Amino acid sequence: KSIKVFIQRFILSSFVKSGIIFTFLFTLIILLAIGLVALSSASSYYALTEYGDSSYYLVRQLIFAVAGIVVMIIVSKIDYKEYKKYGYLIYIIGIALMLMVFIPGIGSSAKGAQRWLNLGLFTFQPSEIMKLSLIIGMSTYIVKNQKKMKTWKGYIVPICMAGLVCVLMYFQSHLSGAIVMLAICGIIIISAGFKVKTRTIIIVGLTAIALVAAFLFSEEYRLDRVKSFLDPESDIQGGNWQPTQSLYAIG
Repeated sequence: KSIKVFIQRFILSSFVKSGIIFTFLFTLIILLAIGLVALSSASSYYALTEYGDSSYYLVRQLIFAVAGIVVMIIVSKIDYKEYKKYGYLIYIIGIALMLMVFIPGIGSSAKGAQRWLNLGLFTFQPSEIMKLSLIIGMSTYIVKNQKKMKTWKGYIVPICMAGLVCVLMYFQSHLSGAIVMLAICGIIIISAGFKVKTRTIIIVGLTAIALVAAFLFSEEYRLDRVKSFLDPESDIQGGNWQPTQSLYAIG
């Protein structure tokens, strides 16, 4: 029992000192392992027929997973307060990457959505980086302007920061990303101490509904997704193909 306690304390102290919470790390690794097993199972046949190697996608994903863990450990060594020094720069870099998807030859599109950057070896969505950039950028402004945060006018700049990101999301046909960005903006503003009143909730709620509705009706395929959600048994060879296959898999 004493050996077990010693090992637990050693592991916990090692990760805590390095800035990593062991429970969170353990959970993350478990989820990562489950994801890799699922990927291997789902992609092995396709990888074998297309590339002659059933583990093609598994190996690629495993490389990215290991690289991600290494980056996570490196980032955990950095005191989060240091980000305040470069908060605005990080936000600007995020915006620049979002704009780069519209540059021919660098930006990559798929099924009408222009939201990827093609780096040759792989592609990625700048919106994933923008999530962190928005958090750091908005938080930096709020921390550096705490006196202005006592009234709603102080939150105009953070809202505009999030609004710019959502506009770029709109032109990338990325509704889910825009919703996530708005949610991030709202959580940060509330966490900063903004007093939420019933009137404010109603105004913001109605505005959000109006914006989402406008976004949905601007493209037919978005309406089709809503229709598919409301009637999941229709068009199982088309719009409902993926959720139908998911239900078959569970069955």
